[in-house]
Amino acid sequence: MGALVGHVAPGFGFFVIGLWHLFNHIRLHARGPSSYSSPPWFPSPRVRYLELYMIMFGCSMSIAMELFIGPDRHQPLDPDGTIPSNHLHNFEHSLISLSFFTYAAFAIVLDRVLIPKGCFMNLEEGHLVVRCHSDEALHRAKSLVNIGFSWFLIGVTIFSVSLYLILTKIYGDSVEYQSLDLEADDVESQKRAKTVNDEPSRSFIHVDKLSSCPNGSDMER
Repeated sequence: MGALVGHVAPGFGFFVIGLWHLFNHIRLHARGPSSYSSPPWFPSPRVRYLELYMIMFGCSMSIAMELFIGPDRHQPLDPDGTIPSNHLHNFEHSLISLSFFTYAAFAIVLDRVLIPKGCFMNLEEGHLVVRCHSDEALHRAKSLVNIGFSWFLIGVTIFSVSLYLILTKIYGDSVEYQSLDLEADDVESQKRAKTVNDEPSRSFIHVDKLSSCPNGSDMER
């Protein structure tokens, strides 16, 4: 991407897709300003996934240019299998293209998977709505939605518990358990109780000794 063509070609692709999005956003907003929402991509009249196909094609060409066509040896690595310093930016640019490619691929897959058999996408007031041809297809679609939600919930639960166990194993403090010596604790408790009970009795004995002294009356004076 260091050459002029490497900047102009991706820029032109972004420019075309940007114009396509701008046109569709204005059209949707003009049809229903109150119900307007922004979809992530727009189907074309004849080829539904034309926008996504163009993104995938452009990203594939970009990755090929960065990693295989552009380098002198037509491969991005050194003979020892490491990444050369002068090709680090090629890997960075190819990863950006790969992220866009992944987005477009998942958009196509999820759009096909999420529409049950016997149903179709219909544009109504600026929104794409799933409609079914019969009550049986509608019942099947609702059942598939419930199953999909259950899979999603199971996946989230497995991920959360696994993440908790991994982080606890990595960052958790090791807890050491020791057995309690119950007999020693009982002996100590009895000694403390005996000491507390003996203190008042000693004070009374001291007072009695003072009162029994022969010169006790002189002390009182």
